[in-house]
Amino acid sequence: MHESRVSPSALRPLLPYLRDKTVHAALGYAWQTAAAMYATFGTRSDLSRFDEIKVGSNDELIDRAIACGDLHAIKFSEVCLREHALKPATAFLAAAAHATKMLSAT
Repeated sequence: MHESRVSPSALRPLLPYLRDKTVHAALGYAWQTAAAMYATFGTRSDLSRFDEIKVGSNDELIDRAIACGDLHAIKFSEVCLREHALKPATAFLAAAAHATKMLSAT
């Protein structure tokens, strides 16, 4: 995974410190980044399958990402956990677990 894949979520903590005009531009660029990523890597997934992924606790997800040793697994897991804290959804936790598992295999 490239670092830009987490950039739209990485923008969220910066928004309160930016001027309105800059926020507007930054959100536009984040949307473009997300759209480009989806166009390049997106798939039509059956979201019901996320329930099949064994997630465990947040600490377990963090431990798995660190044990994986891939910096992208750590960054992606952090983003998923942060977004899950803002709007709880099993998909965030399952995505972190799945990504870490995929990156551990490489």
